[in-house]
Amino acid sequence: QEVQAAMLRKAAQLDQEHLSVGDAMLQHHSFRGNEYFSRWIQLKEQALLPDTFDEADSTQAAVLETSQAESPNPQDVRSENVIGRAVRDIPKDVKREISAVAQSEAAVQLVADNMHALLRTALTNAEPAVVDSLVNYTQHHSSVAGFFETGLIPLYAEMHRYQMDNGVHGSVGEIGVYRGKSFIPLYLLLASCERSRERKEVALAIDCFDLQQHNQDNSGEGDQDEFMRNVKRFKPHLDPELDLLKVIRADSTSLTSQDLRIAANGGSFRLFSVDGAHTAAATLTDLTTAAGCLNPKGGILILDDVFNSDWPGVSEGFYAFMNQSDKGHEMIPFAIAYNKVFLIHRDFHQAALEHLKQCFPERKTSVLWGREVVIYEAGWIAAFHANDRF
Repeated sequence: QEVQAAMLRKAAQLDQEHLSVGDAMLQHHSFRGNEYFSRWIQLKEQALLPDTFDEADSTQAAVLETSQAESPNPQDVRSENVIGRAVRDIPKDVKREISAVAQSEAAVQLVADNMHALLRTALTNAEPAVVDSLVNYTQHHSSVAGFFETGLIPLYAEMHRYQMDNGVHGSVGEIGVYRGKSFIPLYLLLASCERSRERKEVALAIDCFDLQQHNQDNSGEGDQDEFMRNVKRFKPHLDPELDLLKVIRADSTSLTSQDLRIAANGGSFRLFSVDGAHTAAATLTDLTTAAGCLNPKGGILILDDVFNSDWPGVSEGFYAFMNQSDKGHEMIPFAIAYNKVFLIHRDFHQAALEHLKQCFPERKTSVLWGREVVIYEAGWIAAFHANDRF
């Protein structure tokens, strides 16, 4: 009983810390309005846990009294609920990082304030309205269902700038658009190029949507109507009729690189995100298809969830793809950030790597597949979901 009482007091203390740092994290630019984190906070509040140590002592007394009864009511004891939530909800390392952020409100606010400046620098030739569209999306992306770290947007913009500075043109695309959350920034970047229409470039969205028989691992059920509504809400003024948008409703593994080139009016792609089915076979197929239609002189391939422990099939598919790197595609990784791996043709690896290093101080560098990669923050969404027991 004494041990149980001590655990209850500690659980109450931990829960209050979680709530306080949770509130602080909601002010962080990467977390503002994040639907999962908001849900987590709401569930914590709904647990009706003790708010102070005094109340915790009262709860302890009630628990002790109940535990002495002949037929204790588990709902009254609540010890498993309280202790379980406090222990299971969040790993110690993540909690420590959240606390550090909560103690650095000035730095957090500075990052949020500088988002516009970062994008303005990266999109030097874009109209201010396009930059405003990206900033607006950063601030309101939580209204779009799905998973996307806003810290990726400045990285995307700098990769876009690297391509524009080096004459790398082409369409943009994504396999597995779901409701549009990670597709919309790619679409906005394409719209920032005034000559996109002249070059007949497109923003290509691929998803099986309601054809769920092709969703091999239940990794997310897309909704085409909601996808279109979301794109229309954030579209830039440069594409009022969505002329740049093309949608393919199909099983992505049934498509070929030539199919994608035809959709892009015969051209290649310069930015392509792969976030389709998360099986090893589907990942390998989608990567191979996307790589086959990339601009060979600097097109960038983006793969989601490579190191996400919830989806080991993506890792397996990625390494199978890399084992084919000497047999044709020659794509190698150059950056890891926010649960994504970025790949480029080996001839342009060093230039892309150095560009990112000059733009953003890396956390560290490492070696992947025999070449240097720059590593930025891992983000929070995958970490929280990997510890989700609700």
